[in-house]
Amino acid sequence: MFFKDIEMTTGSLNWAQFFLKLGRLYGQEILEDELIHNTIIKVPYTSYIPHLLSLGTADQIYCKPSGETEIDDLKSKLKPGLLIYYKPSVNQVETPHTFIDFTDNGYPIIEDKKRYSTRTKLGENWENKIRIANEQVIYKRNRTLKNKTINILKDYYPIRNLDSLARSNNHRILLIGNERKLKLEAQEKIDNIEIYSWLLMRPFLHLQSYYLTDIYSSKYKGDLNGLPRSTVVIYTSLDAFYNFYEELNCFSSIVLYSSVESNPTEIEALSMVVDLMDDNGSSKLIEDAVFTNIPKGIEMGTWVVKK
Repeated sequence: MFFKDIEMTTGSLNWAQFFLKLGRLYGQEILEDELIHNTIIKVPYTSYIPHLLSLGTADQIYCKPSGETEIDDLKSKLKPGLLIYYKPSVNQVETPHTFIDFTDNGYPIIEDKKRYSTRTKLGENWENKIRIANEQVIYKRNRTLKNKTINILKDYYPIRNLDSLARSNNHRILLIGNERKLKLEAQEKIDNIEIYSWLLMRPFLHLQSYYLTDIYSSKYKGDLNGLPRSTVVIYTSLDAFYNFYEELNCFSSIVLYSSVESNPTEIEALSMVVDLMDDNGSSKLIEDAVFTNIPKGIEMGTWVVKK
């Protein structure tokens, strides 16, 4: 789709359009490619640029039809004891259940969380009625879940695509940097909808709601294992890149760099980038798509590695 407040403009390609375009490239061609693509971008400032990149990536992900292998992919993730959410019909709310097993015919058996629990054998189109919970927590009693944010997006994107995306939970956009700044900027509106709603951003959603985008501080010390295979990482500073690239180098990424912002590890981080660009080839996919029309004030470099 077009974000009218940004893209319905005249004249030459502006910054916002450029970063949306690059984000869309990451949201489709790069996620589908056999190589890991990385871009470093030097800009005078980084404000709102991570969100523009994320909006472009999310836009492409939302527009993509569900894959033919969705059922097999979902089946491979369902293990006994796994917490799932079950929605019997479009007009009903989700409730937490435990996955028990598959029937001989390959249909899931699930059990609710009520005091006197009931097991349900699902039938045809079961893959459209369940999704795996983001967090595998234990609930003492049954509770419903309403995700109003994803319902807003259903006015702009195909319902089937969004439902499939939430069920498979195979995509993630990861923003790493100044957490407070990223959250503050995410509250701005585009076409009268907050950026965090467009991006289904975890910090602004209820627990266990499906989310696409997550934010971490560049000083975060926890574990980031368990990310889905189709994850795009946006490092919003050289410090973020320096602290996390080694752990997340299996995912395609974008590194933002502004010389006016404080980066204590700037020399070390830039040295890492130079080594990566020297040791690996450049991304022809990115360079062919955007290098011929880079707005003034922006410098870019790329490298690719094998998965």
